[in-house]
Amino acid sequence: MAGKSLTVETLPHPREATYFVIVLVGSILLWIALSCVLIFWLPFAALFGWLANGLFIARLRSEAVEVTEFQMPALHRVFVETCERLGQTTVPRLYVLESGGLLNAFATRFCARDFVAVYSDMLEACGPDSCEMRFILGHEIGHIRQSHLLKQIVLLPGLFLPLIGNAYRRSRESTCDRFGMFAANDSRGAIHAMMMLVGGREAGRKFDAEMFAAQYQRERGFFVSWHELLSSYPTLSRRVADLLALERGEPEVEVRRHPLAYLLGLITLSTPGGGITSVVITFILIFYFALIAIPMAAGFAASRLPDISETLDEPGGESEISEAEILAKGVIDERLIGLWRGTNEGNDWTTERRPDGTVETKIFDEDGEAEVLNGQWRLVGDLYYELFEGGTVDRYRVESFGADRMVFRDPDEAGGTLLIELRQ
Repeated sequence: MAGKSLTVETLPHPREATYFVIVLVGSILLWIALSCVLIFWLPFAALFGWLANGLFIARLRSEAVEVTEFQMPALHRVFVETCERLGQTTVPRLYVLESGGLLNAFATRFCARDFVAVYSDMLEACGPDSCEMRFILGHEIGHIRQSHLLKQIVLLPGLFLPLIGNAYRRSRESTCDRFGMFAANDSRGAIHAMMMLVGGREAGRKFDAEMFAAQYQRERGFFVSWHELLSSYPTLSRRVADLLALERGEPEVEVRRHPLAYLLGLITLSTPGGGITSVVITFILIFYFALIAIPMAAGFAASRLPDISETLDEPGGESEISEAEILAKGVIDERLIGLWRGTNEGNDWTTERRPDGTVETKIFDEDGEAEVLNGQWRLVGDLYYELFEGGTVDRYRVESFGADRMVFRDPDEAGGTLLIELRQ
């Protein structure tokens, strides 16, 4: 007999409440952040979600068969008895929906009304008045009894948090499996129903549940562990193992997961589909935000240099900006500070640019004698200026920066002379 020590009050999975609190806190913080950033879009998103759900319910109500005391009365009676056993005072609407061969059922909610749908192939596989069907119906009633459908709206952003989002989803499903077994009042019937989900309506009844459950303990590799962490449902082998433990009155079997799976799980969003869907959605979002962030970063870097397009002629022409304007508009870029050495057309020189904006250049002749020039240096846009004592002004266009290398071009020379300087 299933669940001799269980009551309706003890059916929720022990970890569901803990995961709920964590996801709730994360959801509240994310809702606040989203409200600040997307305050004008959230109402439209909510409206879109409501309309989409309304259309889905309309399809259910118009294209699925509603189960009543006159339409499939045996199934209706079993459904009412299941609700009574689980303490569900308001009986939801029940529908049978053709699904192209899928064996499943689901619960949903719209405008304060709860709905349960059973796929037609599931009904044919189990029969309307069977322990297997009571397990399936009890599982869906468990979602309604635990207010999972209402909580999902509040917890929506938190359900996408890596690891914890899907951990909470899995705990909900484990809770509902317990509700289903309690509703079936027959552990073997509940386990048979789960095995039909594993192997189909005919073969599933013939498989050995204990041997299948043993796979949960035996298959502990990296990819299996990663799959478990990304899944929004406990694996079928885990669910069967848990039902068997519940039948024997034993605690759930706990196993270790591969540590690397947790590391990858931390950077993968939790999604309802789980598995490869989570990986693809995470990759798309990372790629999308990279496309936004890279141009923004480049634009920010460029914005650090002042725009002097109104005060300078085209490259190669004479500058109309005065020395006073150069000193006023120019910046002291820390990338140029330091002692640099260069060679050009047989001339060797050193240039020391100081943080206070002063510069000292030494030009060496063939005998090693140095001519010393002192002055000020500034960067205006992408033009570099040296203002030496005596009124000499040198101007170069910055071609590129590097950790130990810069390339300047003289815009006043035909063809532009390249000056390559290396940090000492």
